[in-house]
Amino acid sequence: MVGRKIKNNCYFYLINSLAVSKWTIPSIAVFILIFLLSFRLLSDPDLGFHLKAGKWMVENLAIPHHDISTYTVSNHEYIDLHWLFQVFIYLFYLATGYPGLSLLVTLLSLTLLCLLLLRNHMFRIPLYLSCILVFWGYLIMEPRIMLRPEMLTFLYICIALIILDLYYYTRRNLLFFLPVIMLLWCNTQGLFILGFVLTGSYFISLYVRDRRIDRVYFLWMMISILICLCNPYFFKGFSFPLELFTRFKHENIFNQHIKEFSSLSQLGLSSPKEILFLPFAFLSILASLITFRKRKPHEFILLAVFLYLSLLAIRNIPLFIIIAFPIASLAFSEITEKIRHKSILFKWKHFKVIQGFIILLFTVVPLGIACRICTNAYYVSNQSYNKTGMGLDTEQQAVSVASFLVKNRIEGRIVNSLSFGGWLSWSIPQPIFMDARLEVIQESLYREIYDSWNGGLQQIINKYNPDLFVYNYQVYYPWTLQLSQLKNWRLIYLDGIAAVYAREGTPATLNTFTANDVLSRDHIQEDVSDKDISTILSLKPGSKIKHWLSGFYTKNDDDVKRLVNMGSFYFQIKEYDAAEKLFLQAFKRSNGEVTSVFYALADIYRIKNDPEKFKICCIQILANDPKNPISGDTLSGDITSAAVSIRQSDSIKLRNDAIIYFNTGNQKYQQGDIPGAMADLEKAIRLNPGYYKAYNNRGIIRAFSLKQLKEAIRDFDTAIILKPDYAEAYLGRGSVKFQMNDPEGACKDWRRSAASGNTQASKLLEIHCSGR
Repeated sequence: MVGRKIKNNCYFYLINSLAVSKWTIPSIAVFILIFLLSFRLLSDPDLGFHLKAGKWMVENLAIPHHDISTYTVSNHEYIDLHWLFQVFIYLFYLATGYPGLSLLVTLLSLTLLCLLLLRNHMFRIPLYLSCILVFWGYLIMEPRIMLRPEMLTFLYICIALIILDLYYYTRRNLLFFLPVIMLLWCNTQGLFILGFVLTGSYFISLYVRDRRIDRVYFLWMMISILICLCNPYFFKGFSFPLELFTRFKHENIFNQHIKEFSSLSQLGLSSPKEILFLPFAFLSILASLITFRKRKPHEFILLAVFLYLSLLAIRNIPLFIIIAFPIASLAFSEITEKIRHKSILFKWKHFKVIQGFIILLFTVVPLGIACRICTNAYYVSNQSYNKTGMGLDTEQQAVSVASFLVKNRIEGRIVNSLSFGGWLSWSIPQPIFMDARLEVIQESLYREIYDSWNGGLQQIINKYNPDLFVYNYQVYYPWTLQLSQLKNWRLIYLDGIAAVYAREGTPATLNTFTANDVLSRDHIQEDVSDKDISTILSLKPGSKIKHWLSGFYTKNDDDVKRLVNMGSFYFQIKEYDAAEKLFLQAFKRSNGEVTSVFYALADIYRIKNDPEKFKICCIQILANDPKNPISGDTLSGDITSAAVSIRQSDSIKLRNDAIIYFNTGNQKYQQGDIPGAMADLEKAIRLNPGYYKAYNNRGIIRAFSLKQLKEAIRDFDTAIILKPDYAEAYLGRGSVKFQMNDPEGACKDWRRSAASGNTQASKLLEIHCSGR
C-alpha cells in the first residue's frame, strides 16, 4: 500500500536522505540551479498594473469594480480576482522596493520546490528520482517563474494535494484547511476553478475505493466550493473563470496574437521548453499506464485534465508538471524497483561505474547551466527575455521612457502598445490607452490595434485624438513607418525598446529627436572612412564552440542588442546612414558575433549603390547561413556578379526587397510575432507578385496560427499556379483540406507532394490515406 509509505516524520526524511545518499552533491547542484533560475530581474509586463491596482486599493480602502487605468475603457467592468495578490505585492514593495520583489519571486519558487519534494518524500521516493525529475521539471517551468498570481496558484495546488493525499492514504483529516485555501485562491486568481478539479477527482477516487460516498469528505468539498462565492464580486467572480477559457479558442484574437495562449499544435516545437515537455508528458503517461494497477483513479483523472490544459495553451504547461511530478515519481519508482529485483544489470560488476557517471552528469550539467544563467547566455540561447539579477529589468520594462515623460512633464493623451501599458499606468500620472488586462480591454479594442498595423493608424488618431504614441517599436513596428510619414507628428524619444512620437506642439518645448542625437548619446563616430567600414565588415566571429564556451564566463552585453534595435528602427524609417552606423557599431562591439545585421546592411549598400560593401555582406551571409533563402535567390553563382547586378534594373531591386521581407517575416514567425510575420510577407508579395514562397508561407500562418482556412487555401492555390510542381504548397493545402473535413482532397494533394519527394507528405499518406 502506498499509504503505508507515508511517514509522520516526513519533514526530516529528506534531510536524512541527503546525509547518506550518493545523490547529495547532485541534489545540491540542482538546488543551486533552481535558485539561480528563480533569482531574476523583474521583466513581466503585468507587474505595473498589479502594483497600480494594489496602490489604488490601499489608498481607497476599496475593491475596484470598473477600470481605473485607462481612458478608453474606463466604463468597462473590472472583475479583479487578483486583488489580494496585488495588495500583498504592493505592501511588500513599500517595505522592500523592487529588489525585494525579485527576492519574493525567488522565495515563492523555492517554496514550490520544497512542497514538491515534501510530497515526494511523503511517499519515500528515492532521492535520485526526485533530483532528476525536479531538474527536468524546472527547466520546463522556468518561463512562468515570475511575479504573477499564478505563482501562488502553483503553491495552492501543491498544498491542497498534500492535504488530499494525507486524507486518502492515511485518513489524517486536515480537510478543514481546504476552505481556507480556496478562500485565498478565489481572491488571488481566476484559476481557483482548478481546486474543484482536485477535490472532485479525489472524491471519485474515494467512492471507487470505498464503494460509498465519504460524507466527511463530501461536506468539506462542498464548503470549499461554496466558499468561493466569498469574493468581492459574488457570483460574477465565481463564474469568471469561464471567461478565461474563451481565450483558448482558436478564433479568439488574443489566442491568435499572444503566444502564451497558443497551443503546442499551433507553435510546434518552437523552443527547448516544448521539446523538453513532450517527453516528460509522454514518459509520465507511459509510466502510469505500465503501473496502472497501482495507480489510483484520481491520478489518471488529474493527468488527463491537466494534460489537456497544457496542450490547449503553453501557459498551462507548468500546471501539468506540478500535477504529474509526484505521480510520475511514484510510477518510475515502482518500475525501477521492479527492474532492480529482476534485472541482472544492477548486479553487473561495472554497474557502479555507470552509476557514478550518471551522478557526475547530474552534478556537472546543472552547475554548467547555472554558470550560463549567471551570464544570461542560457536565456539568450533560448530566446528568453529573462535575466539573472535583482530589481527591475530596464531592457524590458518601459522604465526609461516613463522617466522621460515624467521628467519633462509630458501629460498629453497617450496611445501605447499593449506590453507598455502596465508599467506606464504605474509610473505616469495620466490615464493610458490599454494594458495587458485582456478581460478589461476586451477583443474590440485590441482588434482596433490589429487593424492599425495594416495601414489603419489614422483611424486610431481620428477616434482617440492622442497627443503621444508611446510604443515598443520592435513589436509594433508597423506604426513606425506610418508615424514617420505623418507630417504633424515627430519623434521626441528613442531608446533600445521604446519610441515616442508627439503631435506637433505637444510639448512645444521639446526638440525633435534626430539620428545625430542617438549617435552622440551612444558615442558613435558620425564620420567613418570606407576603409574602417570595410575592416569592421570583415571581422570574423570566433568559432561556434568558442562562442558557446564564452557563455560560461562572459556576461551577455545588452548594449549590443540595444544598438541593433535602434538600427532596425532607423532602417524602417529609411534613414539608412544612421541605421548603417548603429549596425556597424553593434557588430564591432560584439566582436563579429551579431551576424544578423548583414541582411539589413546588404540592403543598405544595395540601396546606396555600393557594390564593394554589398559584396562583403554577401560573403558574410553565405559564410554564416549558406542555406538561407536569400542565399539561393540572390547570392548564388558569382558574388561579384551579384554585387554588380544591383545596378541593372528596378525589377531586381524590388525582387531583392521582397526577399528581405520574406526572410524577416520568417524570423518573426519563428519568434512568435504573428502580426509582424504577416505584415512582412504581405510586403514581399506586393514587391514581387510572383514570389510563390511568400504566398506559401503566408498560407501556413493563416492556416495554423490564424485559423483562416479559406484564405490559406487561396494562398496555396496561388503558389501552385505560380509553380505547379511546388511540393510544399501541395503539402500545406492538403493539410488545410484535412482540417476542413475533405480527406479525399487532402490525400490527393499529399500524393502530389510526396511524388515530388516530400517526406512529411509521405508520412501523412501512411497515417491518413492508407485506405483511400
